[in-house]
Amino acid sequence: MSEKAQALHLDVDFETARALHRVVRAMHDGECPKCHRLFESYQMRRDHASKDAPHYNVAMRCPYCGFTITATESDAAIATFAPVMDRNLETWRATITK
Repeated sequence: MSEKAQALHLDVDFETARALHRVVRAMHDGECPKCHRLFESYQMRRDHASKDAPHYNVAMRCPYCGFTITATESDAAIATFAPVMDRNLETWRATITK
């Protein structure tokens, strides 16, 4: 595991966390990581109501090739990257308030 991953207490290494995050963000932004086609971001979203949550869970599906990321997979990828994002935010706040 890299020094950066150890410093951030990640269960996976930094590069893996970043890769997971990039796939979810690409689909969120309208780019399919499988077929590499671009769409308006809303065309990727598939809202599914959850009886366990008052909000909608968002699955993403490419309208061309059908590649899909479930809401559970998306949430897990974002949670894996969260310690990195937390550190980025701390750095950003410290820099912006100087």
